[in-house]
Amino acid sequence: MNTAPAIDLPTGKVLVVDDDDQVRMVLARSLERGGHAVIVAPSARQGLAMLETQHVDVVVSDINMPDMDGTQMVRQLRQSGSTTPVIFLTGRPSMDSAVQAVEFRATRYLTKPVDHEELRAAVSGAVATSVEQARHQLTLATEEASRRERAKLDSELTAAIDKLWMAYQPIVTAKNTALVACEALVRSGHASMPHPGVIFPAAEKLSRVDELGSVIRDVAPKPMETADADVLLFVNLHSTELGDESLYRADTPLGRIASRVVLEITERASLDTVERVTDCVEKLRGLGYRIAVDDLGAGYSGLTALALLEPEFVKLDMSLIRNIDTSATLQRIVKGMIRLSHDLGAKVVAEGIETPEEHHWLAEAGCDLLQGFLFGRPAAEFPVRQNPG
Repeated sequence: MNTAPAIDLPTGKVLVVDDDDQVRMVLARSLERGGHAVIVAPSARQGLAMLETQHVDVVVSDINMPDMDGTQMVRQLRQSGSTTPVIFLTGRPSMDSAVQAVEFRATRYLTKPVDHEELRAAVSGAVATSVEQARHQLTLATEEASRRERAKLDSELTAAIDKLWMAYQPIVTAKNTALVACEALVRSGHASMPHPGVIFPAAEKLSRVDELGSVIRDVAPKPMETADADVLLFVNLHSTELGDESLYRADTPLGRIASRVVLEITERASLDTVERVTDCVEKLRGLGYRIAVDDLGAGYSGLTALALLEPEFVKLDMSLIRNIDTSATLQRIVKGMIRLSHDLGAKVVAEGIETPEEHHWLAEAGCDLLQGFLFGRPAAEFPVRQNPG
């Protein structure tokens, strides 16, 4: 004979508490037939002890038990902070026990002898409630952990900004290595955020890029007061800073020397979210700034950046420069970039030069300016111009 398919009800782990061995066994078997995993306790105290070491989705408990009854057990359960759903069973229903069932947030209050279909349905419903409670608790815990993590990151970034300083790396001519500029590179005395690789991602995550950029623009130009008048200062600019009104003030430390400053806008940061990019750039040029596209070749928007920014300088990413003297493929790419940049009226700066062979090849290929450990490591002291080599 065909039977109707079983209804797919939620199943979970159930603790059955009843002092009657026969009743406890019958309840356990009935719930197991419903697909639930069942553990049993012959007393309320043993039930509480089991709940201290095991997770269950639902507690099914008799109310009337010696020593400690079901309501006393659930009172202690609730006092411990547990929200586990409880289904009360009783052979002697009363108004007092019904009120207590409501007080202790019991899911159901069933009378004995129990209808097993009703019990299984009640337990499945309570399992669904338990699962939803667990999901909600996990969400709350995740949100709280995220909040604490964000607060810690915010505190770390504040400390890093408070201890921020600049390291300066020379930029020299390709032909005779004469000093023509320095790049200001972000550093911090805060141990957990010592360099831009961790400082900038934190500022982006916390939406504090403008604040960080403002501090950089105040600190970076300090050595220019004593530097040779024709030495330029390259300062990195995150694309989102183009929307910061303070960037366009002429009375800031950087604004006062704008004619000696090249703002490097990295190709790694998208310009897509910046409104009226060309207007922003023209406004900066009106203040005296020059523009560089930084890290060209590191991402996928290089030509777009060149078209939007029309830079005076193009900085080739160091990934294109490493071992360029021995790589025919890199040589073809870099020669093409040099030609394109010159056609657009921009000078080319190659970053990351570490060997004389890289220097020689780039000079012969027509690169204008060079930067790398071969000519000087970033240092707190501003480089001093040397006699041309």
